[in-house]
Amino acid sequence: MSRFRTVLFWVHFTCGTVAGLFIAVMCATGVALAFEKPVTDWVARDASRLTAPVGASARLGLREIVKRAREARGDARPTAVTISIDRAVRVEFGRDGAVYVDPATGDVRPEPAGARRFFQSVEDWHRALAQTGERRTIGRAISGACNAAFLVLALTGVCLWTPRRWSWSAIRSAATLRWRLAARARDFNWHTTVGFWCSPVLVILTLTALPMSYRWANDAIYHLAGGAAPAGPGGDAAPEPVSPPAPDARPLDQDALLAKAQALVPEWETITLRLRAGRRPESAGARPPREEGQRSEGRRGAGSVNFTIRAKNRWPAFASINLTLNPYTGEAIQRADLPGTDTGRRWRSWARFLHTGEAFGTPGQAMAAAGALGGVVLVLTGLALAIRRIFGRGKPAAANADSA
Repeated sequence: MSRFRTVLFWVHFTCGTVAGLFIAVMCATGVALAFEKPVTDWVARDASRLTAPVGASARLGLREIVKRAREARGDARPTAVTISIDRAVRVEFGRDGAVYVDPATGDVRPEPAGARRFFQSVEDWHRALAQTGERRTIGRAISGACNAAFLVLALTGVCLWTPRRWSWSAIRSAATLRWRLAARARDFNWHTTVGFWCSPVLVILTLTALPMSYRWANDAIYHLAGGAAPAGPGGDAAPEPVSPPAPDARPLDQDALLAKAQALVPEWETITLRLRAGRRPESAGARPPREEGQRSEGRRGAGSVNFTIRAKNRWPAFASINLTLNPYTGEAIQRADLPGTDTGRRWRSWARFLHTGEAFGTPGQAMAAAGALGGVVLVLTGLALAIRRIFGRGKPAAANADSA
């Protein structure tokens, strides 16, 4: 048993020494990202404010809202529109930010750019160590490898802490921070205690990050669930065009399709329409432009229209409804309640939102942030212990681990 613990110690020591600084960056950025949405919502509270309750008859049409948003942003192309029951309409422009359009007055208010730029930078560091272009692939590979190393650290740390003889004194020693210790004794106590409390969270965070870094891990979720991973970018296949019911049939406009979606999900809270075309309206006298959110028409017909809907009182907290409508009739082609009944998709959705903490709402995000902050402490105290060991200062940590 002693030899096995020695092997575990050296695996733990090597992973922490080699990947420690990278892991510290990922943990520090993870703390910030855990609260990205509540922080950005708070910063944008004035821009997203409704001046007055808006009835259906007083609301501007989506085409007009998108037009005003385009005019305010010049050459930027809108990528999505989100309608909320208690906020102004949000028009996104990909990584170029977003604006809020008051559906009653048509006023365009830009989303504060500072918070968006900050979290984009933090996310770039978290996912790819702030690498861009061709080097981004290298950055993502390093981040994925360091996340795997962190999983090994969390698991081996639990094994190293596990006492040979269970007793209340052993548990109390590992679970209590001692503030008056100095130097190496303090680092060892903090490393052990923070690991005791944070290891379960860190195992979940690192394990659920593997499918985001490695295709084989993503596919493994679906295989374990008894199915196959979906094909296509992001795991979803592109929708097939819909044949028109008559040769001269024209697709419904956006507002008619939105009304259909609202009728199909009356408990909606937010509805997001992804815009595929992103082109400016054509000049007068030309052929009427196709609606945003629909594929170009041709012999095969217009593309289906997809809405992502968040409903009130949903469970789990990340649950949503993906609604696909026939562009000509507004009938539902497909409705997928996520995480839904498909076991593979449900497991994959849980993996994604357990990693961010969103699976359990604000308490889950707070727990994820606390775990990531604990990871920073573990790295700093672990590196301090490693430096003392390498330079021969103090009793080897392995001896303490074996004597627990």
